[in-house]
Amino acid sequence: MKRSHRLSLPGWAVPQREEYFEKMAARGLFVKKCGFYLTRFEKGEPCSVCYRLDAAPGRNQPPEEEKRRFYASCGWEYVCDAGYFNLYRASRAGELHTDPQWQQETLVPVRKSLRSQLVWNVVYALLWMGYAWLSHLSVQAFHGGLTFGENLSLLLAQIGFLTPALLGLMLAALLLDSGLAAAEFSGYIKALTGGKPRAKGSLQGFMARHYGLFAARVTTALAVIAALLLTIPQGAPTDQAPGAQHLLRLEQLEPGVTVLQGESNLGGKSDWVEYIDRPFSSLWLDSTQLSDENANIPWIYQRYLELKGPLDPATVASALCKYYSLGNPQPVEQSRLPAGVDLALLDDSREDLLEGCAVSGNRVLYVQYFSHDAGADQLLEAMARALCAP
Repeated sequence: MKRSHRLSLPGWAVPQREEYFEKMAARGLFVKKCGFYLTRFEKGEPCSVCYRLDAAPGRNQPPEEEKRRFYASCGWEYVCDAGYFNLYRASRAGELHTDPQWQQETLVPVRKSLRSQLVWNVVYALLWMGYAWLSHLSVQAFHGGLTFGENLSLLLAQIGFLTPALLGLMLAALLLDSGLAAAEFSGYIKALTGGKPRAKGSLQGFMARHYGLFAARVTTALAVIAALLLTIPQGAPTDQAPGAQHLLRLEQLEPGVTVLQGESNLGGKSDWVEYIDRPFSSLWLDSTQLSDENANIPWIYQRYLELKGPLDPATVASALCKYYSLGNPQPVEQSRLPAGVDLALLDDSREDLLEGCAVSGNRVLYVQYFSHDAGADQLLEAMARALCAP
């Protein structure tokens, strides 16, 4: 027998599902299996069939054998389980439920389950918001007192907008679906008490709304993914071609010295990469080539980000300096900035440490440099050459 599949209506939409199944039977499509996303139909001769949904003993559980035999004796054939319900059909039979009050009582567990689902989704959303706030407090406590805006900007600069946007979209979808389910199913139970269990004439509008919202959610999700992929900050590639040096290198400060690039342990490109001698390990560059004439071994730590999306580079620069908080970088006067640098923060108050952050367009470079050979102006010039490289 030929089969056909259609998108399922929501499990809690009792009268709409019953009416939908009856109209499909009139077209020669008879329900075989009700899934969460798809309903399977088998093709046959069109005929008039009545469908009714009856409260199941448990979610996705078939009816008790005694109840099934009793309904069969009344002319109602069991079809399949349908989420919170069991589905029955009959060609010619009396109404499956003749006592609205009793039917309403059988649906109370379903209503409680839908309400519990809504409550848990609200709790789930609150837990995520609480986790975000606690994460901010921990960063604020250990990394120089970042404000919430600075912490958020730095997070988005490192991981992009995609992950938090999709998380927010997921939570919103959960709350919307569970809220509609609880509200509309409660309305159905009230209709039973008022003697209007079957909302005739509402199917077309309901299906247009349901499929329209479903299409809008899918389209929006795809559009969000496609658009936000463009806003993910691009870390400097680990396989930079010669001449495309976006990162500060020690040879720019001391002729003949080479800094090895650390590769991301995530593989390929990373939103942020520590460019050191070994990936995600010691910051010390333990090469004899790095020793100066006094046998001092300089080392460098740097964080490079290319910002995309509505992020303020100045905020990200300030957040980077506060996050590492070795010193207290201050804004560099405009007249002192090298060509191509929009703004810079610098701390040169200590003899053995230069710490700063420079911004050029959407490029942000943070540097900690320990050496006795380079001054603040040299560092600014080197950062400018790195940031403005093609």
